[in-house]
Amino acid sequence: YTCGCNDIPEGDCDCDGNQLDALYVCGGSCWEDPDFDGVCDFTCGEDSIPHQGHMYPTVAIGNQCWFAESCRYLPEVRPMSALNHWEARGYVPGYDGEDVSEAMATEYYVERGAQYNKSAVEEWELCPSGWHVGSSSELIELANATGGLAYAGGALKDSVDWNGTDDFGFKMKRATGSYGWVSLHTSNGSATMFRFTNDTDVHTAGRYRQEIAGARCLRDQD
Repeated sequence: YTCGCNDIPEGDCDCDGNQLDALYVCGGSCWEDPDFDGVCDFTCGEDSIPHQGHMYPTVAIGNQCWFAESCRYLPEVRPMSALNHWEARGYVPGYDGEDVSEAMATEYYVERGAQYNKSAVEEWELCPSGWHVGSSSELIELANATGGLAYAGGALKDSVDWNGTDDFGFKMKRATGSYGWVSLHTSNGSATMFRFTNDTDVHTAGRYRQEIAGARCLRDQD
């Protein structure tokens, strides 16, 4: 919602670029009040979202509501050596088997979730209803709200697992101990990813469809 919409006259509130939340508070963090009783049913940053047996914490940044950790949906797992262009596949770095329970018990999965090729992002239900894997433009909006492309990486990266300051609670973790970068899949483009490096910047990168990356879910906006 924005000022001037939903029968709220233009000028009745000063959003300063923010949106009205579900309780018609400018820049508020309430995302759901389906019964219109004035009591918030979902507060981004306070409430978690259940999906596929896991509870995802959330974080509100600017006008967006994100999962505060990467996706963990893993209906099947393949060895890291079995990359594929078109077949949807999930992976857990450091695990080379095909047993989902074993993969989910690894330290990598527990701390960082799963990784996917582009087909898995397109075909699997990584996000619950009302959420979607963020697009490159939505990730750029996230970056602009956290310091701009040159500095958002430092602000969004985890301060314990990586070399960021985690100013907003996004807690972006590095892919493995040896990599100097980690990518998030986007929901648009044949294989566009959003890349974090050891530096403070973030940027979009075109990759091959079989290359794997994590994914983050973003709340749909009206």
